Amino acid sequence: MSKIVCRTCGAPNNAGEIHCQRPGCGQLLDDARSLADRFGPLPATGTLHSISWWERKKKPVVAVMLACLTFLAAVLPLAMLVLATPETPVPPPTLTPPLSRDGLGVVNENGENIGVNDGLHRTINVRFTPNILKNDNNDGEDLIYKENLRFSSKPYITLVIGVAFSSSNSTSQESILQGAYIAQREFNRTSNSVKLRLLIANVGSELSDAVPHVAQQIVQIAKQDHYVVGVLGWPHSSSLLKAIDVLKAAKIPMVSQSASSDDLSDISPYFFHIAPLNQEQAEAAQYFVRTLQATRAVVFRDPNNADSQNTAEDFEKNLGDYVLIKKNFIVGQTNEKDFETKIQEALELQPDVFYFAGASDQDMSAFQDALPTSGPFARLPVISENFGYVMHPNSHDRWYFTSFAFHDAWQALGGKYNPFFDDLVNEFDPGQQHKGQYGYERADAMTILTYDAVRVLLQGVQNAKKVGAKITPQSLTNGLSRIDSAHPVQGVSGQIAFDEHHDPINKSVVLLYVPGGHTNMLCAYGVFFAKDSKLSSKCV
Repeated sequence: MSKIVCRTCGAPNNAGEIHCQRPGCGQLLDDARSLADRFGPLPATGTLHSISWWERKKKPVVAVMLACLTFLAAVLPLAMLVLATPETPVPPPTLTPPLSRDGLGVVNENGENIGVNDGLHRTINVRFTPNILKNDNNDGEDLIYKENLRFSSKPYITLVIGVAFSSSNSTSQESILQGAYIAQREFNRTSNSVKLRLLIANVGSELSDAVPHVAQQIVQIAKQDHYVVGVLGWPHSSSLLKAIDVLKAAKIPMVSQSASSDDLSDISPYFFHIAPLNQEQAEAAQYFVRTLQATRAVVFRDPNNADSQNTAEDFEKNLGDYVLIKKNFIVGQTNEKDFETKIQEALELQPDVFYFAGASDQDMSAFQDALPTSGPFARLPVISENFGYVMHPNSHDRWYFTSFAFHDAWQALGGKYNPFFDDLVNEFDPGQQHKGQYGYERADAMTILTYDAVRVLLQGVQNAKKVGAKITPQSLTNGLSRIDSAHPVQGVSGQIAFDEHHDPINKSVVLLYVPGGHTNMLCAYGVFFAKDSKLSSKCV
């Protein structure tokens, strides 16, 4: 790396990097080109070097000292006044990705590329493994980028896929891109008139304030590119609720594959979700309570997280007086040791079941690792919800959870051939080197739900074309509204149809159990196949 100078911003460090510390420099500059872009042409000859304070300006030292003393005399009384004044909260800075002409661009925050891109910019910098060099490419992001390039010169429509990649939450987000890619590839393979282009909108950690800024970036992109007609995401209600007003004001339709907060019902005329509301998930979970004959429950939840709190509330309503106590944790910030303490406190009440309302793989993993494996509570059962797709050793033979999708549900419930399962293997494991592994030959819930959500958006496009409408955000919204009980979409996760509030009608919830580290399906509640005429419960 060349040693470069950001004028008056300090000398380069050992790595040749300049840390700028005054307005106008803006950010770390790591090569001569970025310096020239920001401060004009560099000298054509000579070696770039740090410019010392003496070289910058030849002023007498005495003059500088007098100036400093004068400055201190002027500002010291004001500084004392400010220190004596109660602190006023400073609003978070607005994220401003370095946008290209089409509005795409990302800004790096703590190793996470926040913003909207077409797959060219990695959404998280720690994922550099060149899988394609090993003929082992199950990287949905890489494949989406290549698929976009394949049809860049042909007529296309564009959907934006919302993700929340962070260093602690990548597995489920990778699954999102896998599901989106399979749906994109299927559509482009069969559609002759128009192709599907996908953009990736990453908000990073869900604890960040990036969501509304990224949503606003999507709006700006849609204003410049009229082929951008809809958004898929975000998967979690906590992120979604921060973005929905921005997209609602811009009249851009949005379909979430897994957000399930009860607060989402009828929240916007432009919002749809294919996952059941939490109240329906909690009703399905009563099967576990009855089977386990549980009467003394401890509920673990984050009262400040939309997903965790709402799910826990609905579960508690069904249990009533059976809930002994509620233990609080912080999503994404509670480690195994902290959970051990909370669990030991809960065990003093002699519970016969735990209910864990998590909101990420990280929370599930830490909680499972903290569960007791000896003593009277070594097999204390735990009921969880749709984020419970984690199976650490401590969870074996005790973990029960509801899910909005399951790889084996289609076949277990008597479904006929579905091309999704062949496409999964053909795209991600053509050499069949990963028999039975998730991400290669098996799809987790997020992959299935995202695939279904993309297909729902594409069905909305088809519905708009049937009435002769030009494909726009508004015509897509109208087309999505026509996916009703009389015209459902058969998803891999079950039948999908919307009511007048844009909530799914009797959408299936799968009940799962983890014996010996494998996931078994116990029951499916709701309408799984479109041919079924009413709400049903099928135990297998």
